[in-house]
Amino acid sequence: MAEAAKEKLRELEARCAEGSIPAEEAQTFLGWLIDSDGKYLAHMPEEEAEFVRLLVDGAGVAALDFQDPQHQGRTALLRALEAQRIGLFQALLDAGADPLLGDEQGCDCFTISSGFAWDSACLETCTEARL
Repeated sequence: MAEAAKEKLRELEARCAEGSIPAEEAQTFLGWLIDSDGKYLAHMPEEEAEFVRLLVDGAGVAALDFQDPQHQGRTALLRALEAQRIGLFQALLDAGADPLLGDEQGCDCFTISSGFAWDSACLETCTEARL
């Protein structure tokens, strides 16, 4: 599966070389990153961060903050946190994702991470974003 992840990264690189990426296409890439074979990038942190960087270069930071109606209005940041993909969560934050955006119920990254006892650094990051 790592090969599929690398292939998707090459696909995104090629797509970025063609020019800007429309928002709908950016959401397709983000969906892949979070929901399917993209989970294998969790074991490849440099490639995962590169995927996020390329996506921002091609589609802009606003693509990261899209509140997906198919996922209760959650952004990529919230979905990464919910999936316990802390490396992806950090890569999205580093790329400029807004940690204060909430989902349809008003849950932001602090609310979601407060239910996780497994990562105090993540909760701390979310707490700092609220201040």
